[in-house]
Parts: sequence; structure tokens; C-alpha cells
Amino acid sequence: MLSKGSQPSPLPAACLPSPATHGSPCQAITLSFKSGKTLSADKCSLVKASPVLRDVLSLKLPTSGVLEVGEDSEEAWGVVLGMLDLSAALPVELITWDNLKGVWQLADKYNMRIVHGFCATFLAVNVPCLSLDEPLSSPKNLLKAASMVEQYGGGVPEPGLVAGAVQRAMNCALSAMVQWPVGEGLHSVLPKLGPLVLDKSYASEVSSAVQAVVVERLLAGLCLRSGTCRYCYSSSGLYSCGTCCSCRKQN
Repeated sequence: MLSKGSQPSPLPAACLPSPATHGSPCQAITLSFKSGKTLSADKCSLVKASPVLRDVLSLKLPTSGVLEVGEDSEEAWGVVLGMLDLSAALPVELITWDNLKGVWQLADKYNMRIVHGFCATFLAVNVPCLSLDEPLSSPKNLLKAASMVEQYGGGVPEPGLVAGAVQRAMNCALSAMVQWPVGEGLHSVLPKLGPLVLDKSYASEVSSAVQAVVVERLLAGLCLRSGTCRYCYSSSGLYSCGTCCSCRKQN
């Protein structure tokens, strides 16, 4: 949830669903899940928030008044409908660490920019809670959070803000492996990073771009400890040999 005293940045007006026109009745529609459960939703809110659903609902449904949403999360949809209702003073407060991934998946699937914005705001405000101590299944894990931003962050009104905040937090945690005294950083990070990399869900939960950052930091830490140039990997006895092309470019 939001930390005490913190306020999320307001979303651009273009990302907010326009209010219903006074006097125009809004039709209720039923969301039907594969589990057999259902939720009642306001058709107008769905149409205004999602261009995907606007197109779908402009067509004749197989069952009148019923929208089949398959294996979508019922819990996540409950949160999204609460946000679109706009009756909550701060819709972002409906998001928790437990439902963040599911809600953001729906925002991405149905291109709901307002929901994208709420998810990004929640994560940006709670960046200090991210760490390598959390399991990969949790959005509080730094690698998982960075992967989610990469996967879903494109729909955020200002994607660079939340992506930059999470990236800086991840780089700060991983950079401990290349700090002095030699080896101390590796010893502090590897007990946390090792189990994550060896987790059977690592390849699916962590994006390839984030995995590349992890490998680069690990190699840099090993180079520092072994006296290997981190650019050409020659056994120079120096972290940067100063003679290879890459070193000269850096210097």
C-alpha cells in the first residue's frame, strides 16, 4: 500500500475514463469466468477504459449481456472494476502486492491505460520495499519487479519514470558485487542471488533483459575478484587492463 504521507502522481487527464453522459443509461454486463463464477460490470466503464473491450462489446455477444473472459483472474477483475467505478478516493489503494501482477496483466491484455497508471504508481511509490530477499513469485522481488515493468510498462503514461526507479534499485543491489573490498560484495549478494537464479521458475519469471543484467554483474564481480579485465577478460591482474580497445574507449 502507499507509505504514510506519500501521494501518487496524478494521471494525465487523457488517461482517465470520461464520465458517463448524464441521462444516458449504462447497461450492466456479466463477466463470465471459466471457473463458472461471474461478476457484474458496468458496460459504459469498460468501453471507456478499454479500446479492446469497446470493439468486442460493439459486436453481438454469443450470449446476450454476457462477456466470456476465460481464465482471467476473478480477483484481479474485482479490483479493476473497483478502480473503474472511481468511487474510491484513491483507486491505487485497491492494489496490493498479492494482486499487482494479476491486475497489471489485465491492464496489458485489454489496453486499459488508467489501470496501467495505477499499477505503475503503486510500484513507483513502493520501490523501497523491493529486494533480492523476496521469492521470485513475489512482485516485491527486484528481478521480478523489473521484469514486470519491462513486460507491462509500455502502457504506462510515463513509462520511463517507474522503469528508471526500479532499474536504479536493481542496479544498486547488484552493483554490490563489484564494490571494494574485493570479494566482500560477492559474498553479500550471492547467497541471495544464487537461489533465485537456480529457481526452476527463473527462466519464466525473469525477462531475458534482466537475466542479461544479472550475468553482466556476476561476470564483473568475478573479474574484480580474479584480477581479470572486465572488458577483454585477459588475465592482466587488473580490473581494467588499460590496453584493450574497450578499456581505451571507457577511459
